[in-house]
Amino acid sequence: MGLTYYHEDADGRWQFVKSFAASQLMVHGAKLMIEKRRPNYDEFSSSNNPPNSFPSGHTSAAFGGASFIYSRYGAQWGLPAYAMAAFTGYSWVYAEKHYWDDVIAGASIATLSSLYFVNSVNDDIAFLPCSDGLGVNIVMSSAVFDSRSSQEKKRYNTDFEGKYYFEFYPSISHFTSNDFAGGGTGIDYKHAENEIMTSAVRWSYQADSLNHLSFFWHPYEIRALGEVSGEQYHSRFMANDFRVSWLHHLPLTYRFPGKMGVSLVAQYTEAEIYKSPTSRSTQADKSEWFFYPMISGSLEYQFGNGIGLTASGSWGKNSKGKIRDASMEVNYRFDPRWDVGAGYNWYERDQPDSSSFRHIEFDNYYVKAGYRF
Repeated sequence: MGLTYYHEDADGRWQFVKSFAASQLMVHGAKLMIEKRRPNYDEFSSSNNPPNSFPSGHTSAAFGGASFIYSRYGAQWGLPAYAMAAFTGYSWVYAEKHYWDDVIAGASIATLSSLYFVNSVNDDIAFLPCSDGLGVNIVMSSAVFDSRSSQEKKRYNTDFEGKYYFEFYPSISHFTSNDFAGGGTGIDYKHAENEIMTSAVRWSYQADSLNHLSFFWHPYEIRALGEVSGEQYHSRFMANDFRVSWLHHLPLTYRFPGKMGVSLVAQYTEAEIYKSPTSRSTQADKSEWFFYPMISGSLEYQFGNGIGLTASGSWGKNSKGKIRDASMEVNYRFDPRWDVGAGYNWYERDQPDSSSFRHIEFDNYYVKAGYRF
């Protein structure tokens, strides 16, 4: 907020207050409703922190400030702020206070809130040198005299055509089947979490009217208890799905647009066994990368008025394993920039030679918020 005083920007200060307040209400409301245990939760102790891991409040606050600075004052101020915000998120994961999906959720909520409430100061007024170099022209857009709020000005920009698209997916993941390799230690598991709150993000680039590229990141983590030689241990199984995709639009009919393309999934998995969740000292750990070339496709039915129903799926394999998923989503695009949706996703991955997840299958029930820019 200090920058708003430096720039004598009262309008920007009010936009920041609205953006920050909205994001913090969503974050702390979600914490109270979801009650997700933190990574350092100790199953063998009666003294633990409150179960409020999802989303990350510190990350949300850091990205709230950074996204406001970037949206209002540009990259010169905004990029260093984003770098510091990213370090904040990483530090909370490293300290075992948050999972990666907690950090993704906190950052996404804050960024989307800022995009909704904040507009660039350059949209309002600009100072340009005169052609003879002896003065300054003050150029004011019609937005200066527009009494509508910043989000209303964005909403009714009917000439907007965005090449970039950001999507945030908070979801409940229910594990229907799993087979852990035990990190190579032969641990005998007593129980594992079968339902977690997680989140994912996707960034897309529309190269032209028929082709687009995207990057999708979905981390998920399972905690379990078990015994080795009669002694109790904690265990952690973590996977990060990184998916790069190229999709070609198939203009089948006006109401039935389709897409077809290829993807590459790079999956990083890690298994750790440790005595105390408050210490980074492990009894055993394994980490590995797997890669899966995939084919992907989708078919949408457009009802009109911005409402659509999309079915999609992907399938791929490597020399010893396979991966596949299928989704059904209802989406509502309520203005040129913004859309929301909800859906179901089924995911399965088999990798018999894995040292962490040999087999995993789960159902995702998610909501979605998207923004074009």
